[in-house]
Amino acid sequence: MNKLFLGLARATFFVTLAFGLNAYAADACSEKGGHSGNGTTTRGQNNSSVTGNIGNSGYHYEIWYQGGNNSMTYYNDGTFSAEWNGSNDFLARVGLKYNSTQTHDQIGYFTADYKFTKSGSAAYSYIGIYGWTENPLVEYYIVDDWFTKPSPQYLGTKKGEITVDGDTYDIYTFTRVNQPSIKGTSTFPQFFSVRRNARQCGHIDITAHFKKWGEVGLNLGKMYEVKVLAEAGGGATGKIDFTYFNITSKGSPSGSETAVTPKSSASTHHSSTSIHPSSSSHRSSHLVSSSSRTSSHHRSSSSKAKVSSSSRDFWGSVVASSSSITILSPISSSSVAPVIIPISSSSGNIIGSIDALPDVSPVPMGTSVLQVFDVQGKYLGKVESRDGTSLNDAVFMKFGKTGVYMVKRDGKVKMLSVTR
Repeated sequence: MNKLFLGLARATFFVTLAFGLNAYAADACSEKGGHSGNGTTTRGQNNSSVTGNIGNSGYHYEIWYQGGNNSMTYYNDGTFSAEWNGSNDFLARVGLKYNSTQTHDQIGYFTADYKFTKSGSAAYSYIGIYGWTENPLVEYYIVDDWFTKPSPQYLGTKKGEITVDGDTYDIYTFTRVNQPSIKGTSTFPQFFSVRRNARQCGHIDITAHFKKWGEVGLNLGKMYEVKVLAEAGGGATGKIDFTYFNITSKGSPSGSETAVTPKSSASTHHSSTSIHPSSSSHRSSHLVSSSSRTSSHHRSSSSKAKVSSSSRDFWGSVVASSSSITILSPISSSSVAPVIIPISSSSGNIIGSIDALPDVSPVPMGTSVLQVFDVQGKYLGKVESRDGTSLNDAVFMKFGKTGVYMVKRDGKVKMLSVTR
């Protein structure tokens, strides 16, 4: 590859960062968060759902429980808190409500960002994304955290796994026979994606799970709701506080897809949270209005023109101002070997590659705050580097994962293969 051609490849690469990265939501883990607007507290109703819209915000809430002393407080921005004491099953949720006339792909691309704190204990629990579909009737969960990790005996049959948003989720399905549902007492399947390592903040590519479920034969119906869930049961006592939340049907892929395209403005997000019941051993929430329960293809491409390893350090290359590329190789959370990242022009032609070799040299810039992205361009967060600390160690200590990252400072970008 001649120098002019390499220069063009770099320029298009940096321009994508300059425009495309702004399209992603802020890093939820670095958000201070807090509740906005007037809070409304409801104590719910034993063995029956209390549910409704949150003002004119477009959000919908629901609380359901069996036994105990419980409550939830929801706010106009979709954030909420909940407390429960001695509950056999408690759940609260806030999010997007639909009328079961469209499939998820007809509505849009679902993503969520959240941050919460919690305390307490429970025999079983689920914290994450929750909802129902109709035709077919399905109850689904994307579980990011818990008080007690869900046991496979309550999750049913393992159908596969998906690696997205920095971790691997195991996929299960379980059949509920003659149990309460949004359509009365029914027999229906539950779909689960359970994260292997719990977290209390981050980004969830909801549609990536929906698509993967379909690939392994778990087909959703028409959407009834997409919400954030907090459920605890089995004599549970505790509390949870969602201080940051954003859910939207206008998101974009974060890990199961690999295309990065420039956007001139940030994606529109609907902010809202939700909690809902979901345990294979207990689950019986009933919607008041209906008397029913509401309880990667990683594309890889070989490049014909390889950039030499001496070209991997891009600190001297400044972000330019036009064009775009597509990064075809997704981040690997376990790769410690050199990773070749092919790059293409906006027309799809391969124009080169970046050899992201391990970098363990000290960061030669004093104390600096660096922005970190995965190779799809999704913003992951910030790291602070100091003299004598290698960039490799700074990123690993922050995110706890090996793999390929993009590190950006003052309009300059460095590809980094983090090893341990």
